[in-house]
Amino acid sequence: YRIDDTIQLEVTVRRVLTSYSVVNLTIPTEPGLGFNLEIEFLDLDHNIGISGADVTLQYSDVSLFYYEDLAEDLNGNYTLVFRSDIGGTNFIVVTLAKDGYITQVITFRIQSDVSLITERLRIVTIAGGFGVLIIALLIVGYVRVWSIPILIRTLNRMIRALGAGRVPKPPKMSTRQALALAIVNEELESVKIQKPLEDIAPEPIITSVPEVNELLEELALITGLGEAEIEAFRADLARMKASERPGFLKEVIDQERARRADVLATPVKEVLATEDIPLEDLPGELEDLRNKLLKKGMASEEIDIIVQEAKSLSKADLDALLDSLGIDLD
Repeated sequence: YRIDDTIQLEVTVRRVLTSYSVVNLTIPTEPGLGFNLEIEFLDLDHNIGISGADVTLQYSDVSLFYYEDLAEDLNGNYTLVFRSDIGGTNFIVVTLAKDGYITQVITFRIQSDVSLITERLRIVTIAGGFGVLIIALLIVGYVRVWSIPILIRTLNRMIRALGAGRVPKPPKMSTRQALALAIVNEELESVKIQKPLEDIAPEPIITSVPEVNELLEELALITGLGEAEIEAFRADLARMKASERPGFLKEVIDQERARRADVLATPVKEVLATEDIPLEDLPGELEDLRNKLLKKGMASEEIDIIVQEAKSLSKADLDALLDSLGIDLD
């Protein structure tokens, strides 16, 4: 006889095990230079490379640029070409996926640093550009400004100010003293001598022209002329030229001063007022002081001390001394 039996089989279909292989997850580079990401996508079940995988990219910064047309897939060896435009640390996440295979996600760290040589070249380039600009400005300045004599430049500036309706400012010019100093020092250069500015007189000839009224007052002081005589003398001067009057008056004053030299040389004795005469020259005042103090009932010793001090004082000073001592003689 025959026996029929049914066998049930449970089949589990799994995805193919995968792995990846990279040389380095940290990629050093420089701004502006390209770099490659090389990835090997492996089939672990059959130990072969996996071609035709879908590559998905994620960037941590938009400064990373991907050259899609330069990407290569050779038997599971993927080469991706990028460029970092600025310096710094960025990340690229690469996802490798294929139907029936386990997806792999790889994160690369991109370290974009400026190299020492590149930095020096950049500095040299910037400095060279500034140097060329400065040289060009100096050439323009020399052609348009410094090659023109300073006097011509000053006149042109004043003409432009007048054309604009403004009053031109006076130019800065060297003083006569500074010019004379430069000439003197140039002459003394051979003997290694330098004169300071103080050794040069500000004016070549120092003249003094006094006023006619001052000269008339001096003449009146010397000769003792009254107001009427001075007015008559002033009327005579009015007939002379204005430039001749000071010289004539000075000559008259010199003659009168020479004629009265003996009188002018004798010192005038100062006459002191009574209030300014020391009491030792006024014995009556000292005796009167002593009597008034005795009437106040003061002791003889105290009176002698006050009288002795009063001898070198004037009457005004004595009154001040008595007030400070609280003594009232009235």
